[in-house]
Amino acid sequence: MLNKNTLTKAIAICCLLLTGCGGGGGGGSDSGNGGTTTTTTTNNGGNTNPGGNTSPPYNYFPGQHVAFTQTANKVVAAYLPSYEMDAGYDLNQLPAGNLTHLLYAFLRMCGPGQVAADAAVCASKNNFELAVDGSTPDNAHHTQLLNFKQRAPNVKLLVSIGGGGAGSNPFFYMAGNQAQRTVFINSLISYLTTYTAYDGVDIDWEAPTNDLGLNTPALGAPSDSQAYVDLLQELRAALNQLGASNGRQYQLTSAVITVDYIVNAIDYASAQTHLDYVFAMTYDYYGSWSGVGHHSALFPANNQFGIQHLLAAGVPASKIVQGVAMYSRGWGNCTNPANPMQGTGNSNYNGGDGTEKYTTLAGAYFDSSGNGVNGYQVQYDATLHAYYLWHPGTLTFIGYDDPRAVAEKGQYAVSQNLAGVFAWEIGQDNGDLLSAMNYGVGNQRQ
Repeated sequence: MLNKNTLTKAIAICCLLLTGCGGGGGGGSDSGNGGTTTTTTTNNGGNTNPGGNTSPPYNYFPGQHVAFTQTANKVVAAYLPSYEMDAGYDLNQLPAGNLTHLLYAFLRMCGPGQVAADAAVCASKNNFELAVDGSTPDNAHHTQLLNFKQRAPNVKLLVSIGGGGAGSNPFFYMAGNQAQRTVFINSLISYLTTYTAYDGVDIDWEAPTNDLGLNTPALGAPSDSQAYVDLLQELRAALNQLGASNGRQYQLTSAVITVDYIVNAIDYASAQTHLDYVFAMTYDYYGSWSGVGHHSALFPANNQFGIQHLLAAGVPASKIVQGVAMYSRGWGNCTNPANPMQGTGNSNYNGGDGTEKYTTLAGAYFDSSGNGVNGYQVQYDATLHAYYLWHPGTLTFIGYDDPRAVAEKGQYAVSQNLAGVFAWEIGQDNGDLLSAMNYGVGNQRQ
């Protein structure tokens, strides 16, 4: 069994290894507690409807974006990392009606704990100002985001600050000091005044009170809980003041880890009063740091994770946005072929950290009907409400968010009166998953 120190380091590893993700959603877990009930899926899974909906049949695997209209009054959001835009991600492929929110990730801060790559930019900046200038990628990306905003004016475009790994470190030094918070907030308000595409701010501090084992000596203290609340309160006031001056209504959100001991250390009951939405990172429950398990199941086997912790901490359901992972986590040479989620395995099965983009899984691991190919079987765990891939020859297990499971997450958000669903991250999707998010919450197909 992993202790909390190991769990802490595990989440940090996730933050560093996952291609973004804004950090780990859960962290490690008990080895071999990932699920027990499986059923091989061999039917035409691409043309079925959940919940008895029979008119008309829905194709879960279109291989492209299906256009929707936002009729369900639910959040459908996605993060877009700057590196995806650097790699040529084309926002024109996104139908204008398929998102309520698009979050550009990430901007970072200068000062103590800053990312080493920001040294040149920060040389002329004060501590805790944003690490941006005319040479940083966000400058060029803003033009593309502004064009998207003009094509999709109803989409709320948020700029996300911090992120996984070292991106969050300056928060630990800044947030507990009012003067330093003011420097950061003034810099952010100045940025929003210049870069007018943005409709708000997302704070991605991972995680107040705990640096997830990333630093030596460790960062984080119990006082970070109040510092986080103070930061949100003052930022909310500054956004309201900016909005009063230019006639806009700015949103404030925060992405949060759902592991129990992180949630329990933070005063979310107070923090949520300053937030429009809380993006719950309900993924990365398992990974290269743990035994085999499904990292993004709707009903995780280990009750250490999940939405219930945020509800218990005082976050209203109407503000919680459930997470979807547009990437997988897997292991080869699993030690328990009869029930791989009750054993261990080699997370380096793919020559990396065991993650694959959904765009890689589609076609190479399963076909356009959702059935396994190249020796893989698509199976469903009825306890976890999650699909996974199994290769009996190489004993490889891969947990992923299948479009059918994503639609169920959307239905769950509706049934539990959650705010909606969001995904990390849109550049990993071929359109199947964002479409399923819309279908699950009940948006109307065009």
